[in-house]
Amino acid sequence: VITGDTIVLAAGARPRIPDIPGLAQVPFQTSDTIMRMEQVPARLAVLGGGFIACEMAHVFGSYGAEVTMINRSEHLLRAEDDDVSERFTEVFRERFHLRCGGLPSRIHEVGEEIHIEFDGGDHIVVDELLVATGRIPNGEQLGVTQTGVELDEDGYVVVDEHLRTAVDGIWALGDICNPMQLKHTANAETRVVAHNIHQPDDLQTVEYSGTPSAVFCDPQVASVGLTERDVKAAGIDYVCHSQPYASTAYGWAMEDEHGFCKVIADAKTRRLLGGHIIGHEASILIQQLVLGLRFGLTVDEMARGPLYPHPALSEVVEQA
Repeated sequence: VITGDTIVLAAGARPRIPDIPGLAQVPFQTSDTIMRMEQVPARLAVLGGGFIACEMAHVFGSYGAEVTMINRSEHLLRAEDDDVSERFTEVFRERFHLRCGGLPSRIHEVGEEIHIEFDGGDHIVVDELLVATGRIPNGEQLGVTQTGVELDEDGYVVVDEHLRTAVDGIWALGDICNPMQLKHTANAETRVVAHNIHQPDDLQTVEYSGTPSAVFCDPQVASVGLTERDVKAAGIDYVCHSQPYASTAYGWAMEDEHGFCKVIADAKTRRLLGGHIIGHEASILIQQLVLGLRFGLTVDEMARGPLYPHPALSEVVEQA
């Protein structure tokens, strides 16, 4: 039995395994295991179409594996802005075999091969299968509710704005309580929890506005704020524009055919609402938009206030 005046729950999340007939009986990989493989498989199937699935497809495809991606949705990275998701799917379709729009009906092992079957009798055969269909928090596994700590309907530990649970002295941070499941938000939460434990009379909160995300593959994808789908659903009067990489000197020199930066702003106030980039070094370029959104700048202030070095690729953000 381990006791303490203060306990911090930071046990993260684990892979979500879908209920597909036969899956539990075959030797599959997850994001926890696949990077420990001793050799690259000749044929790899990736089940999923989110961050992890796309990044791992990129890694193993780059090392020579023949990759097939199987995704329930018609497009990969469907949580991204629709324009980005569609463009990304187009590019990945040129690199890999894509089976979008449904899940397998049965998976089974024949010798050392894994057979993946679909409705209609079609099937594929691979050497390794990566299941990358999301991750679920570990609160329930720890039995935290026995202490009075509460879980929400998705299994995340419930915390207040200071990251305190319902039990005095128990705090939580990271994927166990935050559906964003991002390392940089967990880092910010760590700093806040450490401060609040040591200075209970000066409690701090985490500022989540302007939280960026990035997908590290080829092409890179990065985003911050609202998608066009979000602003439409919210009934916001907005303006937006997508600027191709090729319109800049850097993008022209790269002969880039796919990259673009999309900027969304409030039509009345001109304040930045969202930014979405697909292409070379998108994870770096997004930081300009992160700062603009975090500090409430207008698109005009961002475009005409600072100077952008020519011929840097950052000019695509200025032009957008």
